[in-house]
Amino acid sequence: MLPKADDEDQKQQLMLNPFSKIQGFWSLVKATWMDKRLQLLSTWWAFALAGFELSLNYSTTLFAAIDSASTYNGQVLAIGTALAVVMALTSVYLKKPLARLGGFVYIAGAIIYGVQCFGLAYTRTLWVAYVLFIIMLGVEKLLLCFLFAQCGSLVKNDKYALMFSLNCGLAQAAQAGIQAFIVSSLSLSLSLSLSLSLSLSLSLSLSTSR
Repeated sequence: MLPKADDEDQKQQLMLNPFSKIQGFWSLVKATWMDKRLQLLSTWWAFALAGFELSLNYSTTLFAAIDSASTYNGQVLAIGTALAVVMALTSVYLKKPLARLGGFVYIAGAIIYGVQCFGLAYTRTLWVAYVLFIIMLGVEKLLLCFLFAQCGSLVKNDKYALMFSLNCGLAQAAQAGIQAFIVSSLSLSLSLSLSLSLSLSLSLSLSTSR
């Protein structure tokens, strides 16, 4: 049987252990996101990815709204996915040229993507919507692949899994938050407006802090 003093010490250690684990995890998070550019990119990641996912989710609904009798939606999704794969592979070779542009690559990408989304939201021609959707998938994949590579290169303590998991979790939370407040037919336009404005402001800060 343990002495009373030792028993109390053990109880105190058990009580403090969860707090020490939380403090240790928080210290690890701070060490992982120490770089200011990584903090900005992670914020851009969360809101831009939320906007990307929302816009792509609502795009197929817009196809049906333009022409409910169309039978080509599946083929368009397949072509868009194929283009996304090509852009993902292309991003490997474009990494160095894009890196020279700094934050301006995200500004340009956000503007291009945003313009296409607004065009998709207001067009009444199905084939125009199809083309815009396919290009959107390619632009999205190129930006995200470059973003993932750049974020990974800024992690100094090799905790890549932690960085990716938390950033993706924040993106899902942002998507859920936006979707909870935007449920009208203007969801695509409004969500992209928010995502685009945040992307532009953060990208400007990023480009000036290189």
